[in-house]
Amino acid sequence: MSNFFDINKLILAETDEVDFYTKLIDILEQTGELGHVFTAMVEWNVPIYVLANFWPEKQPTSLTIGGVPNFAYAASEPNWKNKIENLHSNAQKLNDTDFQIYINKSYVMKCESVISLVRYQNTDELCLIHFTMPKQSTQSLTIEKRVEPHTIFVTQNNQTIEHFKLNGSFTINSTRIKQISNRRYRLVAGQIMLREITGLAILATALAKYHNYRNMNNSLMQNYQEQLLEIRSHPQIKRDGLLIATNVIQHFIKSGVPMHSLWLKLPFNIESEG
Repeated sequence: MSNFFDINKLILAETDEVDFYTKLIDILEQTGELGHVFTAMVEWNVPIYVLANFWPEKQPTSLTIGGVPNFAYAASEPNWKNKIENLHSNAQKLNDTDFQIYINKSYVMKCESVISLVRYQNTDELCLIHFTMPKQSTQSLTIEKRVEPHTIFVTQNNQTIEHFKLNGSFTINSTRIKQISNRRYRLVAGQIMLREITGLAILATALAKYHNYRNMNNSLMQNYQEQLLEIRSHPQIKRDGLLIATNVIQHFIKSGVPMHSLWLKLPFNIESEG
């Protein structure tokens, strides 16, 4: 068996959408373990995409498949429902150099650094903040590990990647905050959802092959994979990609093959929620 983990560090400037997903497909067809690629896919689809659109100078130069992600994205809050109107975390300017952050996030993936969406000074304007993922709770900030099975992933080197709740306050330097357009963010957020669901569908086609298409239509799944890779090769994902992705995921789930509990939570989407 080829060892697809010998070279698991991707240089972002040299990797396009099809290259990235082809790598993930190769791994899943060999291992059948969603946790081996899931966190890399999330990092690619969400924080890296958000940074590319709003804060390119913060983008990492590489992405490692199977390790702790460089970045996680935190938007979701209690009763969030993917609506900006329900966003309550905020950044308050203290002086010319510092902001006080008040944060209450529901799903933050284990990572090195967090990019989080918050309100700018309790207005309708938005901003992104960049901070190091806390290792433990402090007097002013509580970090709580989620225990639901669908939020826990094990990588190929046996690292466990969990999700956390973050609630409290802390201070950051003004260099770690970026004001963004509310209107433009809504457009980007629509693409994030489409990126996530089409990405999951591509992984489903690879897992289908790993299971020898048991209780599935192999030619249909192979055709879907080609269509999805074509969809992801374009800068913008159109709404018809959502229909194809939904069909793929439903077909995979109905097969009854062994699968991570995340699949059974769909259409709940862990990163859009979190």
